[in-house]
Amino acid sequence: MTDEELNLRFAQMSEAVTSLAESSQTQFLQLDQKVAQVADTVARLAESTDARNQELKENDRLIAEKLDRLVDGYLGLQQNLGTTSELLRQVIHENQQWKTEQERRRVEQERINEEFRQKHAESDQRFNVLLEEIRFLIRQQS
Repeated sequence: MTDEELNLRFAQMSEAVTSLAESSQTQFLQLDQKVAQVADTVARLAESTDARNQELKENDRLIAEKLDRLVDGYLGLQQNLGTTSELLRQVIHENQQWKTEQERRRVEQERINEEFRQKHAESDQRFNVLLEEIRFLIRQQS
């Protein structure tokens, strides 16, 4: 190879390197722009994720509060049901005692009424016997 051919080849290589450098420079700029876009997207995604995480934490807190209130309400209801159940047992017991007492009084009243009827029947019978004796005496005197 001659000097001229070497110079020509060197010029071609130099041109190719320059072209490659310019092309690389353009690609690096495009790559930098894409990296910047990705970084911007990642930053917005991070902000959005942080905001969403804060919302989720707030929702979790609100749900926990509501769950606590629900549990408190349930426990209060359970306690009220226990109290109501106990009161109902007492009312049922007192009602049974009252019915028993009423039945005892009814039986006692029937016994008293029966004694009264029996004594009244005995009185009527004695009265009739006396009346018959008086009639007998009156007839004997007449």
